[in-house]
Amino acid sequence: MTSSCSGLKAIETNFKGFRFRSRLEARWAVFFDALGMHWDYEIEGFQLSNGERYLPDFRLETPQGEPIWVEIKPSNIKSDIKFSKFKDDLDYSERCFLAVGPPLRHLALASVCPRCGIMELPRPSDLLVKSGDIRFDDSCGYCDMETPSGGGHKLRFDGLAGCCYTPHKGLIEVSQRYLSVLEKKLLDAALLARRARFEHGESPATRRFLMSQ
Repeated sequence: MTSSCSGLKAIETNFKGFRFRSRLEARWAVFFDALGMHWDYEIEGFQLSNGERYLPDFRLETPQGEPIWVEIKPSNIKSDIKFSKFKDDLDYSERCFLAVGPPLRHLALASVCPRCGIMELPRPSDLLVKSGDIRFDDSCGYCDMETPSGGGHKLRFDGLAGCCYTPHKGLIEVSQRYLSVLEKKLLDAALLARRARFEHGESPATRRFLMSQ
């Protein structure tokens, strides 16, 4: 990740044994940690089909064990050429997303899949269709490929931050009650990331935070 201010160098930040290139990247690590998402930082580089080399900022794991590649950018940067090429080169079933700005800002602009946790921009205007106390989230094509078709499936408990959902005819069916709990966890994790302090060896207690929710 590069600094948003030309000529200025981002502050390197230590968290969980990693040295992040910027405080913004460290705040995203706090956010992922608070949600219980397994993450690694700059774990693997790739040679793109055009010959360039690319090193994604994060490799996450969905609650189901699938990888999500994440590139972090400051709020004023809406695209990245290398990331776009990397996304084009990936197999259609592999997840990745560009995270713009701090988590709180990104969440305001992105759709979040309650099953796998991918947080893609932009937020679709028809993201959710309400039906009584049930919300059908059809924003994630990856989960559509990974879940069974048809109806009559059992409630699953392995969604993002423990969110409960039911696969239903290519959609992810989530009750309003479970979705409200997830939205609060996302907000709380984003606020924790914003408040995090790393000076003088401080390290946010994100796992303890998650268990208390």
